[in-house]
Amino acid sequence: IDWDRYDQIKSQYRNKIRTLEEKCYAIEEYIENISDSVTRRIFRMYFLEGKKQREIGRLTHMDQSVVSRKINDFLKVAYKT
Repeated sequence: IDWDRYDQIKSQYRNKIRTLEEKCYAIEEYIENISDSVTRRIFRMYFLEGKKQREIGRLTHMDQSVVSRKINDFLKVAYKT
């Protein structure tokens, strides 16, 4: 085994993991700062928990199309250019 190469690859992976953890934290923080509680809850379930829009609709007593519209409308306003 080439231990120098092993250490180099291990270091690269640690850096990638650290970068991904920082991005995850930034996303979580961004979502927690959404002022509208319903939109925040939808974003949490969709982007952090990986739930499908249909399931979110069931849990929030909304149609899937309303969930989709809330996500799209928020993103349009948040990233308006």
